[in-house]
Amino acid sequence: MRADDQRAGLAGPRRLRKGRNRLSVRLAGRIVRTERTFWAPHRIGWWTGALFAVGSTLFLVPSLPAATEVASATAIAVTYFIGSIFFTSAGYTQYLEVLNADREHRPGETGTRWFGWEPGEAGFWAATIQSIGTLCFNVSTLLAIWDVFGARGEDLLVWAPDAYGSICFLVASWIAVREVCGGGRPWWTPRRNEWQVAWLNMLGSVAFGASAVAAYVVQDTDELRNTALATSGTLVGAICFLAGAILLMPEAAIDEDHDWLDARLADARAAVT
Repeated sequence: MRADDQRAGLAGPRRLRKGRNRLSVRLAGRIVRTERTFWAPHRIGWWTGALFAVGSTLFLVPSLPAATEVASATAIAVTYFIGSIFFTSAGYTQYLEVLNADREHRPGETGTRWFGWEPGEAGFWAATIQSIGTLCFNVSTLLAIWDVFGARGEDLLVWAPDAYGSICFLVASWIAVREVCGGGRPWWTPRRNEWQVAWLNMLGSVAFGASAVAAYVVQDTDELRNTALATSGTLVGAICFLAGAILLMPEAAIDEDHDWLDARLADARAAVT
């Protein structure tokens, strides 16, 4: 690692892609740049946190105990579906963040990469697998709007994609934890922002997984295996994801390499003139 990387605090691939990202240059050239911790739309990591926060909120609200008393089943299902769309959008911005990190082995690359393949990056696998999980949630929550499939149909069309999505979230969260805590870095560093984000997402994924197991429709009774656990697991998971999303925004602020961004913006302006 170069000395200037060490001074910038870019101690790992996660911190590098958040600190030096070409999409931040692109956004900063079009959006008024601000150094506020919780309002920095020129950072791609800020958008990931904001989108995940909205999606988590839309999962949290209909999971509250009083939700069924004030909203119809259809309204609740539609809210979950809209929340899943925000999850998918956030997953894609996370994927873009990985692809557009300014790594040393691609110093001359300036254009935005919308799709790509980075099998050597743990962040690539975490973002890709999580995005697959969000697509599964899209299918599950969309089909859940129509309560017309019967027990067998519910298990095949609603429960199965939900279960696959939960598995994807568990795998992606574990990869993210390993990226933060692996490579010789200690496992117990609760004061580190990225450690808090990674473990909150891990806990949220475990809760979503428990909810998926409990949401299996028993064909003999046409009832969920455990309705209370299915709802409470979603609620706890949404709370964890919301907390992690909120912390994701200052993480981008902490890790941003301002000197690098200033230099890249100057290069972009010079290229235009």
